[in-house]
Amino acid sequence: MEIPFQLRQAMEDGTCVLFVGAGMGHYMVDENQNAIPDGTALAKKLTEKFSVPVSGDSYDLTKVSQYIEMKHGGRTQLVAFIRECLIDANPSDSFMWIPSVKWKAIFTTNYDNVIQKAYDQYPSPNLNYVTITRSTGIKDFDPKLELPIFHLHGALFEEGSPNIIITQQDYVKFKEQRRMMFEHLKHYMAASCVLYIGYSHNDSNWNSLLTEIEEEFYPADIPVAYRVDPYTSALDTELLKARNIITISQKFDEFVNDAKLQVVTSDAQKISLEELRSHIPVDFRDSEELNPASALRLFSSWDYVNNGLENGQLKPDVHNYVRGDKPTWGTVFNDMYFTRDVEDEMYDSLLDYATETKNRTRVCMLSAPAGYGTSTLLMVLASRLVKDRAGQVFFHRNPTELREGDVFYALSLDSSQRKIFFIDNAADYTNIIRRILFKARESNHAVLIVLGDRRNEWAQARTQITGDTFEIQPLSDTEIERLIDFLSKYNELNKLEHLDREHQIAAIRRNYNRELLVSVREATEGNNIEAIIEDEYFGIKDEFSRRAYAIICCFHQHGSLLRIELLSSLLEVSVVQLYDKIKGFLDGVVQFECINERRGEYAARARHRIIASIVWERCLDAGTQDEIIHLAVDKMNILHRLDKAAFESFIRSDRFVDSLRTLESKIRFFEKACKKDPDNPYVRQHYARMYVRSDIESSALRTIEEAIQMNGSIRSLYHTKGYILYHMAMSSESTEVGRRRLVQSEEAYFTGLKIDDRDEYMYQGLAQLYLGWVSKQKDGEEERTIYLAKAEDIINKGLKKSRNKEGLWIESSNVDKLLGNNLGRIHSLEKAVSDAPGSIISRYLLAKAYNFNSQIDKGIKLLSELTRDNPDEYRPAIEYALSIIRSGGTMDNAIAVLNQSTLYGYSDAYFVATFGGLLFLNKEFERADVVFNEAIRREFSNARHILFNPMDVGMQCDYNAIVKYVGAGHSYVLINGFPDIICPSSKYHKLIIERGMKLKVSIAFTPLRPVVKELHKI
Repeated sequence: MEIPFQLRQAMEDGTCVLFVGAGMGHYMVDENQNAIPDGTALAKKLTEKFSVPVSGDSYDLTKVSQYIEMKHGGRTQLVAFIRECLIDANPSDSFMWIPSVKWKAIFTTNYDNVIQKAYDQYPSPNLNYVTITRSTGIKDFDPKLELPIFHLHGALFEEGSPNIIITQQDYVKFKEQRRMMFEHLKHYMAASCVLYIGYSHNDSNWNSLLTEIEEEFYPADIPVAYRVDPYTSALDTELLKARNIITISQKFDEFVNDAKLQVVTSDAQKISLEELRSHIPVDFRDSEELNPASALRLFSSWDYVNNGLENGQLKPDVHNYVRGDKPTWGTVFNDMYFTRDVEDEMYDSLLDYATETKNRTRVCMLSAPAGYGTSTLLMVLASRLVKDRAGQVFFHRNPTELREGDVFYALSLDSSQRKIFFIDNAADYTNIIRRILFKARESNHAVLIVLGDRRNEWAQARTQITGDTFEIQPLSDTEIERLIDFLSKYNELNKLEHLDREHQIAAIRRNYNRELLVSVREATEGNNIEAIIEDEYFGIKDEFSRRAYAIICCFHQHGSLLRIELLSSLLEVSVVQLYDKIKGFLDGVVQFECINERRGEYAARARHRIIASIVWERCLDAGTQDEIIHLAVDKMNILHRLDKAAFESFIRSDRFVDSLRTLESKIRFFEKACKKDPDNPYVRQHYARMYVRSDIESSALRTIEEAIQMNGSIRSLYHTKGYILYHMAMSSESTEVGRRRLVQSEEAYFTGLKIDDRDEYMYQGLAQLYLGWVSKQKDGEEERTIYLAKAEDIINKGLKKSRNKEGLWIESSNVDKLLGNNLGRIHSLEKAVSDAPGSIISRYLLAKAYNFNSQIDKGIKLLSELTRDNPDEYRPAIEYALSIIRSGGTMDNAIAVLNQSTLYGYSDAYFVATFGGLLFLNKEFERADVVFNEAIRREFSNARHILFNPMDVGMQCDYNAIVKYVGAGHSYVLINGFPDIICPSSKYHKLIIERGMKLKVSIAFTPLRPVVKELHKI
C-alpha cells in the first residue's frame, strides 16, 4: 500500500509526531516471545489476580484499578503487579523500525519503557531520547540531538517512585496536569503531521485522547493525522476523516514493511558534526574529549566569558545599566561600569587561586543587600580574569538549569587550564552546588566556584558552604566620587549636572546607605525612587503594554522570569501579536532573555527586582493585583521549569498571599494551586499556614494532615502541624481542651525530631509551646514552673544538638523575659546574634531588648545597621524611627528612616499610622495625606483603630483647640497651625461637645487620619 505523500514527507524531514497506544503491546514481546498485554488484557490479568467482581467480558482498566486501590489498601500492590507484567517487555522486529525515523516527538499513553529500549538497542538511532512525564516536568533538551518521549499517563520505569494515571479518580485528580501536558502537545502538533499507532477506534483511551486534543485546538481543526488500524469500519473511517484523521487500513507490521521501502531515513536525516561544532567556542572544538551533545548543553547554560575577549563586536549599554538593568558583557569588557571598593580585594583572592600550583577546590562568596550591584561585580571579576588570561571562565546563565554534569564536562575539556565558574543567585541552587563541591573535592579537581546572591537570601538558605566571603558595603566617600565621575563621563548626571561638586556629593550621600540603583536614580532625577518608577509606569501611554509590564513585574518581583508564551496567553494574544502590540512602548523598560537558544525560547523581566516590586506595590490597586495573581495561576504550566519556579515563589511568599484582599480569594488561590500540583505536600503546607494566619485553625489542621498523608517523611510538615496545634492550644477558651492541643502539638514536634534530632526549628517550636502555655496559665504556679523547666530543658538539648542555634537563643531570651531577667534576656539575644550575625530577627529583638532596658544608644546603633542593610524590612525601621524620637532626635531623622521602607511598609497599617502621624506632626500635611491614602487604597480592616499614639514614645501631643463642627456621632476641632482634626464622638464621657467650645486635646493616629484621643474642657 502506498503511504500518503504528506505522511511520508513528514517522516522524511523530521516533522512527524508519533503517538503510541496500548495496542502496540502486540508488537512487544517477553523473553519467551509472548506478546505483552494491551489495556484490555492487562485489566483481565488484574481482575484474576485481585478477584475483582467483573460482569461478562467488561474489562475496563480504570474501573478495575480503582477497585483494587480501594479494596487492597492503596496502589502499592496495583503498581507492583503492573510492573511485573511489563518489566520484561522488549520491542519486536517491527517495533524496531521506530528509532530508524527521525520523529519530531513521541507521545504515548503506555506505562512501559519499550520505546526507550528500542532506541537503546538500535545500532545507530537518529537522535538520543529524553523521557518526559508530568512528574519530571519539561526537561531541557536540544531538538537537533534529542527526541522528547512524552508519557502522558506516567512512566513506570523512570527514576523515582512511579506516578501513573490509571484509576478513574486519577483522571479527575490530575485533570489540570493532563491539560498542561496537552498544552505542550499542542505546541508540537500545531505545524506537524501526526501518526497514531496502537489505537483502536473503539479504545476509550483513544477517544478520550482525541477529545482532549480537539478541545485544545478548538475552534480550529486539528492538524491532519493518520492512524494505522486494519479493523476500522467504512462508517468509522468516514467519520474520522471528517475530523481530519485518515485511516491507513493495515496491520502495523504491514505498514512498517511498506515504510521501509518508501520512506528515506537514517543518515540523510542526521546533522553533521561540523554543523554542531560551529555552535561550540573555538577553544574547545579540537578537544579530544569533545562530545557535541554535551558541549551544546554546556554552552546553552553557561556563558564562556573568554569569548568576550575575542569578540570585539560586544556592544556596551550604559544607558540601561544606569537605570537598573544588569550590564551587558560589552559594558564590562569595555570598562564602562562603576568600580566598587571591594573589587580589588576580591580579585586578588581569585588571582591567588588561578596562579597556585596545588589542585584545590575553592569557593568565594560575594553578598550584599538587594540593589547593591552583586551581579555587576561578579561580571566585572569574570571579565578581569579573562583579560589577565588567568584561566577559562564560565558564567552561569540565570535562570537556565544548573547541572553538575555540565560543570564536570567542562572540567574534562583542556585540563591544562584553570576552570573558574561564576554562579549568581546562588541560593536557588544550594543543593546542586554542594554536590558539585563534594564531587570536585573527592576527585581532586582544581576548580574555583564564585558565588553571589542577596545577603538575606543567602543567609536564609543556610547553605553550610564555606569559603572566602566578601561583602559590598554602602557607598563610601571615594565610591561616591567615582560614581559622579562615571555618571559625568557618560552624560548621565541629569539634574546633578549643573550642581557644583560639593552639592553633587551631598545629593548622593543623602542615600549612601540605600541600594546603588536607588541612590543613582534619586540623585540624578531629583525625586524619590517610588515616584520615578510610578511616573515611568503611568508614562506608558498604551494600556495593553502597561498591563503587560504589570504582569511581568508580578513575576519578576520574586526573581522569576515570565515565558513569552505564558505572557501572550495571559494577555490573550498570540506571540507575534504580543511583540507587535508592545513594540516601541516597553523599550528599555522590559528586557527579553533567551532561556533556550537551541529552541529559540525567550522570557521577559523588568530591569531589576526592586523596580518590579515598586511597580507591583505602588502602581496597581488591590483589585488588579488580585485579578493578575489568579489569572497567572490559572494559566501557568508548571511542567515548564520557569513556571514551576514562579508557582513555588507565589505559594511560598506569605506577603504575596496575604496581599489577596479577602479570605475567599486566598482560599481560591490555594484550591487552584492544589489542582495544579495535586501531589505536592508543600502546597498544602502553605495553604495550612494561610489558614493559621487567618485564625481558621481547624481548617489549617485538616489541610496539614492531608499534606502529611501525601508524604509522612517530610519533617517540616510536622513542624507546621505542631505550630497549628500550638495556636489552637493558646486560643482555646477551655483549659482542658487547650491542654489536649498542647500534648498533640508536643507529639508533632517530637515526631519531627525522630526524623532529624538536629532540627533547630523543632526545638524552638517546643520551647515556644511551653513558654506560651506558661504565659496562658495566670494561676497554677506549679504548672507554670513545670513548663518553664521543660522549656529550659528543651532549649539546652537543642543547643547541644543543633547546628544553627539562633532561634534557640531567642527562646532562651524569652525565658528570661518571663522571669523578669532583662540582663539575661539581652545576653541570650547577643548569643543569637553571634551565632547568626546576618539574621534580621535576632538583631531586631536584641535592639528592642536594649531599648526596653534603657540602653537606647546600643539599640539605635544596631537598628541603624539593620535598616541600612535591609531597607525593605519595615518593622526595624519603625523601631529605629521611634528610638530616634525617644532619644531626643529630630522628627526629620525619624521620617527619613521610615521613608526608606515604604515599599513594603505601606502594606502594614501600623507603619502607615506611624509614618503618616510623624509627617502630620512635622506639618508636612500633603505628604501625610499621601501616606494616609494608602489605608484607603489597601482597604485595611483596622483602618479606624488608633495604632500610633505619640505620647507612648514621649512626644508632647497636647494642644489647645476649638470645636469647629458637631455632627451626629462626631465632631471636628481646630488646632492652630493644623488642618481640622476629627473627634470620633459628639460627647466625651459626660461632656457634651458644642460648637465654639475651647478644649485641651491629645491627638493620635489611625492609618486613615489623625484623631482626637482624649479631651477636656478648658
